[in-house]
Amino acid sequence: MDEFNGFSKESVDLLWQIRFNNTKQWYCENKNNYDELINTPIKLLSSYILKSMKEVYKDFNANVKISRINRDIRFTKNKLPYKENKWFFIRESSKGGIKCNKPTYFFEISPEWYRYGLSYCPETDGLLKYRNKADNDLSSFKKIIKKFNSQKIFIIEGEKYKKLKRKDLDSFVSDWYNRKELIFVNYENYNNKTFFEPDLKNIVVEDFKSIHFLYNYFCTIN
Repeated sequence: MDEFNGFSKESVDLLWQIRFNNTKQWYCENKNNYDELINTPIKLLSSYILKSMKEVYKDFNANVKISRINRDIRFTKNKLPYKENKWFFIRESSKGGIKCNKPTYFFEISPEWYRYGLSYCPETDGLLKYRNKADNDLSSFKKIIKKFNSQKIFIIEGEKYKKLKRKDLDSFVSDWYNRKELIFVNYENYNNKTFFEPDLKNIVVEDFKSIHFLYNYFCTIN
């Protein structure tokens, strides 16, 4: 199997072309380019990362899910036929999209930036279990937060509830407790030449490993 050798500047150019030429005619004319410049490198990168993680963590029973270029226009206001972003998920469950009761590693490219990280975006029942776990062992919950806050690669994002679920928590704990979704993400732009180099795959693997303690924590929520 071919090895991942980085994306190319043509890959980024093609993402911009999708934005400004989002038609079936354009895609039919550029389908081979899309496969070569976007789809194939994403597949190779995801395969390498999954294999590397499984070599380190023997109980890492995850799979890869890669986004399709076709947009499902049935349930969205955006009726353009093709997605200008491309991403893959790595998680135990192969079902669903962003919403999933399992923690999810992700990597995504867009015309302006690329990003990667870990998300925990459960359904309502998963959120209740998440808060119950924190309530039952607040000390461990605080240690997880402090460990994450000690690193400099990822930031935390995610929608919050308008009203606090608990008013007795320290602000740094409440910031996590009061979220509907937790997304730990690193954004990069294309001035970072690493995107175009083979070593991108190793950098992402090492960064994923650095937050694997979060993955393990969310996996214990049931």
